[in-house]
Amino acid sequence: MSPCGQAPGKRGLRIEALVALGLFSAVALSAVACRTLRRVSVRPVCAEASQAYAQAQAVLRTIGSDPSGTSRSARDRVRELTRAAQAAAPDWVAPARVQDDLLRGELRGVEALEAHRQRLARSGEDARELYLAGRLEGIDGEARFSRAAEIEPDLAWARHGLAWSADRRGDARSAVAHARAALSRARDPWERSFFASSLARFLSQAGRREEALAVLAESLAAPDLSAGDRIRLAVESIGIGLGDRGSPESTAAFRRGLDLLREEDLTDAEVDNLVAKMRALSGREEGGLLELSTALAGKRSPARDRLRAELMLAHGPTPLALGLLERSLKSERRLQPAGPLLRAARFAAGEYASAVELWLADLPACLRDHDGLPRDERLARVVRCARAVAGKEAGEAAAEAAPWFDFGEALVAAGWFREARALAGRLARADLDRALDLEGRAAAGMQLLDSLDDLIGGAGSRRTLRPAAAQAEGGRGEGSGARRSFGGSREPPVDVRDLSALLAAMGPLFARADALLGGERDGAKRARELAASPRLDYGWIGQIVHPGPVFSRADEREGLGKAGESVPGMAREMDRIGRFALIGELSGSGGPDGTVLAKLMTEPRQGAHLGMPWSGSVAWCEGADVRSRTERSGARISAAALHEGYWLDVDSVRGERAIFTALAAEFSGPDAAEQVAQALAVTGLPLETSGDGEARRRERTRAGAALGEASRVRLSILRDRAGAQSGEGAGLGQVSLDELVETTATHEQGHLVDRARFLPLSKHWREALMFLFECGLSPTRVEQRLEYRAELVALCDSPDSRVTLAQVLDAAESDGRGPTAHAAGYEELLEDLLEVLDQEIAKNPDRFPGIDLDRTLVHQLHRLPAEEVRALARRLAEKRKLVR
Repeated sequence: MSPCGQAPGKRGLRIEALVALGLFSAVALSAVACRTLRRVSVRPVCAEASQAYAQAQAVLRTIGSDPSGTSRSARDRVRELTRAAQAAAPDWVAPARVQDDLLRGELRGVEALEAHRQRLARSGEDARELYLAGRLEGIDGEARFSRAAEIEPDLAWARHGLAWSADRRGDARSAVAHARAALSRARDPWERSFFASSLARFLSQAGRREEALAVLAESLAAPDLSAGDRIRLAVESIGIGLGDRGSPESTAAFRRGLDLLREEDLTDAEVDNLVAKMRALSGREEGGLLELSTALAGKRSPARDRLRAELMLAHGPTPLALGLLERSLKSERRLQPAGPLLRAARFAAGEYASAVELWLADLPACLRDHDGLPRDERLARVVRCARAVAGKEAGEAAAEAAPWFDFGEALVAAGWFREARALAGRLARADLDRALDLEGRAAAGMQLLDSLDDLIGGAGSRRTLRPAAAQAEGGRGEGSGARRSFGGSREPPVDVRDLSALLAAMGPLFARADALLGGERDGAKRARELAASPRLDYGWIGQIVHPGPVFSRADEREGLGKAGESVPGMAREMDRIGRFALIGELSGSGGPDGTVLAKLMTEPRQGAHLGMPWSGSVAWCEGADVRSRTERSGARISAAALHEGYWLDVDSVRGERAIFTALAAEFSGPDAAEQVAQALAVTGLPLETSGDGEARRRERTRAGAALGEASRVRLSILRDRAGAQSGEGAGLGQVSLDELVETTATHEQGHLVDRARFLPLSKHWREALMFLFECGLSPTRVEQRLEYRAELVALCDSPDSRVTLAQVLDAAESDGRGPTAHAAGYEELLEDLLEVLDQEIAKNPDRFPGIDLDRTLVHQLHRLPAEEVRALARRLAEKRKLVR
């Protein structure tokens, strides 16, 4: 029972019983209070241990700033220093945590947990070992934290573990209480800063921002704080301060952030986190973004280079952006060599034809025709025009510049506005008026997308438009010379609390842009047309604007429009600027929301999975101009199913490819073969339950904490492909973008299979009703189960089922948490897959020679070949009655 909780009573209790219950509660609460308020005994660690550990943390910061393969020697140095700290203070938890983390980074976290469990088995209950084991067990470790706190009430780490567990359950009050208790028991300057940071984070999440800032301010004032810890706490304090948009505190936090970026050596993760929040605060205010870019220039790092390039390109073309990105690309694995950002940078540097060819070379094969050109005619025209000017100079004579202006027209027609703007400057000497016209139309397209981003990003609340939107609406703003403060504007607020208002508010934006792009300039008329866009109504669930581009037969049956005809309103407007948009409003979601993506092509597709046909319209996209609310909260969404089709963001899928690329780079170098062998030699944890009963089976098939199994599966894929792709003796192979795109598409097609199962309801009401009851009539449960089923289809039918398996295992790494339904659905899918594996081994043990039934199965999945993963998935699909 928590200090403030009490058991629920029953009606009809007599007065005497109620009085007795009250007296008992008072006594119990007093006992808890006395225990909580007892004097805490803190034994500081010796100076020698603190110094060695502080040096280890300093080296860890360099690893964070330099994620290249050369960090292996740095990790060895961290091991040496933490062992020295542990030798000086054998009972100190902090050095042991770092050693565990190093093993986890090498994909050997299972070995670390097994060692802690063995020590507990040999020596009996020890609070330190209980915490260390519980930490690696993830969601299953809370009982160990509680027992550790009982055995050693003054162990700060046990309280920290309980705070983490409470936060995961959504119990903010308990998380704050345990975090405060951990801070009061800190034994070392680094521990005090670490626990203060945790407490501030829990307070901020609970909406207690002022308390969080006070905790951090007190910690920052400590005289024994190391330089690295001071930076870390300052970044967190600024981040919390930036959250109160429009307040004087947020403006002050922005100024402190600029100083920190200018003067301190932040890790790349700290730079990314801080700059993201500062950009969100400043919006597109030119002065603020210029200051931010200047502050980033104060130091050098891959993240700083990348972010400076992004800021530069947001304002206009400059060849400096390409130099920054290329320098960042040499040391930062996350940057893709052929995405839209680098394409725009190459245009800004005057590398027009090569930019197009490099982009085309990284375009998935399914989007190219037999001649290698994009299947979309507008994009094919861009390629043809680029090849027509390849190797040529834009002369000053108008005749010589004609193919270049054709190139510019093709860029605008395809919606490549940044690229068109970069080209316009090149053509000024040949024909100033035509070049200015090209620049004006390209700038109008960029401004329109910025305005839509502002508008959709602020939907759901009464909000002041930012300059881009304000100019589109009435022409006032930056052009008037008015100076704005961050988070504010002199423009009147626009109410976009519902979908109709949001669509109407887009009208003036398109009208303003069309003054240069060509089209209807009457903002009021455009507002009415957009507000009347056809919508797909899902009753109490919500509605979305028909994304187009054409009506389907199902739409015709519903009376929305004739099959094959273009969808009017928003769908038509987005298609005109080379974009695809999904705008809608779900019940209880906090207002309308949406995403706008650059369109590569739309096409009708059909097929079958597990004997069940699917069909629909597919929108192939590349990069989001406007991110949805879920994406702004941190989720990476590569694709999503629509009413009768799906969209897929190729550039987001490149991020999945980057995970494989980073993993291959991590396991490279002279001792790579040994490192790979050690990581893949990991087996499951020895089972602690004796006998052959149900309890032992549950332990064997429990997903729990995967401890890097997703990466081990990916590493196994790369190892298996090394010989076939690169020759005998090569280190690791690779996974192509084409394969990852097909894997992602297969998941979305799984959703379309379910659409065919359940829709229209008039024909499939029995199946739909049974599914709804299976999900307990819970909308959340329905969403999770649909993700489960779609990913199971991908496991069965994607090119390599292990690629999909790694994505499923990622959910176990996150303990089923996340802003989307995928995590919880995937975690359940993993548990079911492990049960099927256990059952299949029982039927035929010889079929799985690499699997040890005396160890946890989740940590042995990397030992399964692709065909066995597919067979297990198929068996589960049959069990779930998904196979026709």
